[in-house]
Amino acid sequence: MRQGYGGYYITTYTDEGLEFYTVKDYFEKYLKGRGIVSEVKALAEEEAKYSKIMKILKGEYGKPKYVHIVTHGKEGPALEVRNDKNWWEWWKSDWTDLTPQDVEKNLYQGQMSGCKLVFLSACYSLQNYKEEDSFGYVFVVWCGVENVIGSKGVINSYAMAMFAIAFYERYLAKSESFAQAYADALSSTKEFFARLVEIGMQITLTIFNLKFQQWIAQLIFFIVEVAFDLYIAEQIANQIWHLDNIITVDEDTYSSSGSGGSTPGPGGGGGGGGGLGLIQLLCKRGKH
Repeated sequence: MRQGYGGYYITTYTDEGLEFYTVKDYFEKYLKGRGIVSEVKALAEEEAKYSKIMKILKGEYGKPKYVHIVTHGKEGPALEVRNDKNWWEWWKSDWTDLTPQDVEKNLYQGQMSGCKLVFLSACYSLQNYKEEDSFGYVFVVWCGVENVIGSKGVINSYAMAMFAIAFYERYLAKSESFAQAYADALSSTKEFFARLVEIGMQITLTIFNLKFQQWIAQLIFFIVEVAFDLYIAEQIANQIWHLDNIITVDEDTYSSSGSGGSTPGPGGGGGGGGGLGLIQLLCKRGKH
């Protein structure tokens, strides 16, 4: 089934579509519905062009308070976004790179102050996050964003989508603090995929039980029960889905003290509505 949105078509039954529509619903229900933002602007596919992204980050449609971008990322880091090209420029690529340097060049210092979160749902979006040429540093230190979530390397798109949904359920729906919502969502996502590994092992052992003599199957069951626990399952899951690459950065990440601390939940510490909530679906993520 393909469902139209904004004049363009996206596949809803994909990880990107699931993440896009679920986050969009959370933004509309818990941000716009509670008066925290006045508008939720969602860009899908060809609408999500480089120039529009820059206008939104610069606040030309209203100062953004929450930004969620779903796309394909690559080493550098860089995010792939739609290219600004005319219909007759058939020789140009449909895609172009959005880099930390682009953001720093187009936005003046502190231009995104008041923005509580930029969520970069893409591989390598927080690669080299401690460096000055990273998305984390540029958004937090240069632009004034409070928190950035992303991946420091490869990330499985299904895992990132599940984490995003779990995070917003806690952060927006349940109004947990940012730190608590992030920690709980990451923990529950890791546990879910670890359980998948355990189920896979159980299925494998059942097949062994059917194919081999009973004493051999019992021996295998015994060895697995002794050596295999949830911690090991989590390590295996991390190797498959790269869950440890999901990180968050804030001003404490780049301060000399690094003292840490909690961040208010949605609407806390920053006044009421009038801001803009943004979600983007670019529909080009690698299946890592």
